[in-house]
Amino acid sequence: MNKEYISDECPLVSIVIPSFNHERYIEECLDSIKRDPYPNIEVLIMDDGSFDNTFEIAKKWRSKNKTCFKYFSLKKQANKGVAITVNDLIKNSMGAFIVPLASDDKLIPGKLADRCNFLSEKADCFAVFSDCKVINEFSDVISSSALFNFRKSNLIAYKTKENIAEELIMNWVLPGPIIMFKRICFFGKDNIGFYDTSGATEDREMFLRLILLNGLEFMPLKVSEYRVHLENSCRPVSKEKKSAHYKMRLIAEEKYVNYFTGVKNAYLKISSLRFKLIIRRLDENVPFLYIPEIITSVLMKVLYFSIILKIFFKYYLKISIDFNF
Repeated sequence: MNKEYISDECPLVSIVIPSFNHERYIEECLDSIKRDPYPNIEVLIMDDGSFDNTFEIAKKWRSKNKTCFKYFSLKKQANKGVAITVNDLIKNSMGAFIVPLASDDKLIPGKLADRCNFLSEKADCFAVFSDCKVINEFSDVISSSALFNFRKSNLIAYKTKENIAEELIMNWVLPGPIIMFKRICFFGKDNIGFYDTSGATEDREMFLRLILLNGLEFMPLKVSEYRVHLENSCRPVSKEKKSAHYKMRLIAEEKYVNYFTGVKNAYLKISSLRFKLIIRRLDENVPFLYIPEIITSVLMKVLYFSIILKIFFKYYLKISIDFNF
């Protein structure tokens, strides 16, 4: 990598954008990056087999904005899927920091520098995640906070790395466009590897790895706008798509369940069992919930509530309670 673009003063930030059938949103996505005042940005877009005009619109935008970024790469390929596409983009990036961004989402201008500064000061941290706003298909803000309003994460659980780990494992609520990685996360001596391409839910699997290595921190800042619309890949609607989604979640959780201990291990084991029950019900087209499925759901809520109660006592009543077993 050219030393010029990883200087301490202004390290290069690579924004990697997997794009698929987002002709309606790709310009807004690129405009939002253009509005950020950070002076050293690389944008890499891979159109992953779109059958609409996403690639042509992005190509036209680039021709009108040739000098916006330090580098701007735009390519297209036959469809390979999100995980493979993001991995390829990361492998071709040059930035000291890497930001994955879906082509229907947007950055909030002015936040790249804040995140770069935060990560630069954290020697033992691989990545930082933040909050974001939620917008609809018309770009109207429908929630001021994806974490704490839209998806009901618990604010006090973000006090420490340990609490963050428990919250993310037991209340998975993270939207896509909120993470920034250090380059060493993928290319350093002690790198953690790329996104999983085996069929697991790639975001969930990556965050579990980061949690295991104690390499993830939270920065209380809104850095992007997450778009919710009917075509979201994370919003399965049919029974077949829901079953496929739960199968991906199951792969990710079973892969790491035995690496965790205590209440986190117990939660992941019960969660995996619940996913198996849900998958069976969906695949067999059963119109009602299995009783064991209801029981596992209740147990998961009890475990999660025990953690929230522990954090509440610790920070508000200054009482230490151990719920590990």
